[in-house]
This record gives sequence, structure tokens and C-alpha cells, in this order.
Amino acid sequence: MIKRPSLFSDFASMASGAASAFGGMRHEIETLVQSQVEKILAKRGLVSREDFEAAEARITSLGARIAALESQLAQATDKKAPKSKAKAAKK
Repeated sequence: MIKRPSLFSDFASMASGAASAFGGMRHEIETLVQSQVEKILAKRGLVSREDFEAAEARITSLGARIAALESQLAQATDKKAPKSKAKAAKK
């Protein structure tokens, strides 16, 4: 007589093994597709979203720093300008 529980357990273990094999294949395919997409984007000079946002944040902070330095420079030149005009007027 054939033992049915062992036959069903064999089928279950075989199905489980197939599922894990397909899961591994899926992971490999995702890795290959991702690497190909990254190569294509690199060839076209495109960057990832994270890199873009990091560069954008740096540019924004540098823009604010430049504006602050320009205002300091304008204040420094405004302070120097009246003194030189006053000296010129005295002569």
C-alpha cells in the first residue's frame, strides 16, 4: 500500500523547493535589470533622485551663503564710500 501522507509531503516539499528556486531567480533577474538600467542612466548622464536632492540642497545653501556675503560686501563698500567722498570734499 502507498502511504498518502508521505506522497503529499513529497509534493509539498517539491513545491516549496520550486518556490524558493523561483524566488532566487527573481532576485537575480531584478539585480540584472537594475544594473542594466543604471548603466543606461550613467551613459546618458542622469543621476539618481538622492544625488539630485543632495546637490540641490548644497546649491541652495551656497546660494544663501553667497547672498549673505554679497550683503556684507555691499555694507562694507557703503561704509567706505562716504569716507572717501568726505576726504575728497575736504581737499
